[in-house]
Amino acid sequence: MTLDEDISVVETWKGMEDAYRLGLAKSIGVSNFNSEQLGRVLKHSFIKPVVNQFETHPYLSQEKLVQFCHNNSIQVIAYCPIGKANKDLLNEPILTEIAAKNNKTVPQVMLRWLIQRDIIVIPKTSKRHRLQENFNIFDFQLTDEEMTEIFKLNKNLRFINPTEAVNNREYPFHIPFK
Repeated sequence: MTLDEDISVVETWKGMEDAYRLGLAKSIGVSNFNSEQLGRVLKHSFIKPVVNQFETHPYLSQEKLVQFCHNNSIQVIAYCPIGKANKDLLNEPILTEIAAKNNKTVPQVMLRWLIQRDIIVIPKTSKRHRLQENFNIFDFQLTDEEMTEIFKLNKNLRFINPTEAVNNREYPFHIPFK
């Protein structure tokens, strides 16, 4: 991956706004922006990002960033919502307990936890039965206590960390968990 060191996220966003105005995009959003980057875009833009897509799951709850997005009417899309099917995460006792109580799988509980936080989820799967399972998350609700217990699993642990861009001034993870 090659990143242009001389172009800021604001300059890039202005190009996205141009594409929108020209009818080349129906809506525009960002991915992996932290709150400071979003703040700069919001301050210097005419069109607000519709969405910010970033990694979030029980080991990386990103509460502050989710709240910042929601406070600014920016939708959140979770990528890696099941934590890359990490075995430790899938076997977390609180998640297995909640799953058993609700007659659901641990991934279903994780997806439901995100949905109840008003986060859009797009779980990846190549298995037909898992695809169906991923849709079957709207027939139960997690209690406030269950939501809180899942939040306690946060370790600020990223499964996706594009280190090839770490020296770029716009690398979003230099300002962790904002």
